Amino acid sequence: MDEDENDKNQSNLRKKFFGHKGLMLIGSADIIGSAISAVFWLIVASLLLVEEYGELSYFIAIASLGICSVVGSSDSLMVFSTKNQKIIPALLVLTLIFTVIASLIGFIIVQRFEIIFLIFSFVIFQVSVTLLLGKKLYAKYSRFLLTQKILQFAIGIGLSFSFGVNGVLIGIALGNLALIPIFYQELKSFKIDFSLLKPKKEFIINNSAIYIISVFRRDIDKIIVAPILGFTVLGNFALTLQFFTIMMIFSSISYNYLVPKDVSGEKNVKLKFFLILSSVAIALSGFFFSPYIIENFFSKFSESIIPIQIAAFSVIPNTIAMILYSKILALEKSRFLIIANSVQLCVILIGTIFLGILYGIIGVTIAFVLGNTMHAITLLVVNYNYVGKRKFDI
Repeated sequence: MDEDENDKNQSNLRKKFFGHKGLMLIGSADIIGSAISAVFWLIVASLLLVEEYGELSYFIAIASLGICSVVGSSDSLMVFSTKNQKIIPALLVLTLIFTVIASLIGFIIVQRFEIIFLIFSFVIFQVSVTLLLGKKLYAKYSRFLLTQKILQFAIGIGLSFSFGVNGVLIGIALGNLALIPIFYQELKSFKIDFSLLKPKKEFIINNSAIYIISVFRRDIDKIIVAPILGFTVLGNFALTLQFFTIMMIFSSISYNYLVPKDVSGEKNVKLKFFLILSSVAIALSGFFFSPYIIENFFSKFSESIIPIQIAAFSVIPNTIAMILYSKILALEKSRFLIIANSVQLCVILIGTIFLGILYGIIGVTIAFVLGNTMHAITLLVVNYNYVGKRKFDI
């Protein structure tokens, strides 16, 4: 009897382990990839002047707007690929057409040829990793993600010594283009049939709107700060956001795992509660330890110390928002996500302009935290009133 019970316990342990194997694969790849990326950006920050770092952040923010070209958004692609629908090639063709247009607009704005390759590379990367995650090809996702990060690191740092900001931009673009085989393979996976778009028209349009708003809310503050406060302030704010990104690594990894699970109807309540508790611990750690790191390793970015401490507390609402966002997206109730993202965009946009003019980088950071907090509150209200049927069900 004891032996049978032992076998049963071992079997349960194996099930638990392999049940979260996807999370482990995504997690390990994303942690290593994020570590490489974080070190890359911190090295770049140490090599460039604060003003140059701000200039680099500005060009990347402009190029990042180009991923609005992804028709239906990466979230729609993830949902469709999880369900293995034949609509994907048609979406990819449209995405390529809009990417050409976006790259030409980007070139006209900044007058740099690097921006064209950067926009194409961002779109290729975003689409490819999304499709791999949607199909739950976690091992393949891990290999390609790490290849991209290593190439970006090696080429970007290498070229920065000779070409400065331009070298870093080229390195990022070449690293992202490592995922071209995935994009091409998906484009050829089914016959291109635009008639398949019609039944999914509302879902695609709604998610495209959400995506465009999301991209703008992510980068609009960096684009506004440059002309209003200059590249030096933007350089300090960009480092603040880099530290915030590092603090959000665990939540971001979990989001990539949660979306396909939520789409499949699987609940991960314990993981979601653990994420929220972890976000509190990470926020407090960021607040207390960031001054020491800046003072000892990035002294030229001393103006970013207080902003980083303020931004650290945005980890909590951001994590809560990610959990709720995944759930609402999986239910295909995208109109609510449009509302939440629009609220966040408006708060960040208005706050960055007015608080930035009044209080400089501190005001810009406060606007960033307020935008993320209002995003989470809006999603909580939506979840309680319209999705969770008068209860907070995550």
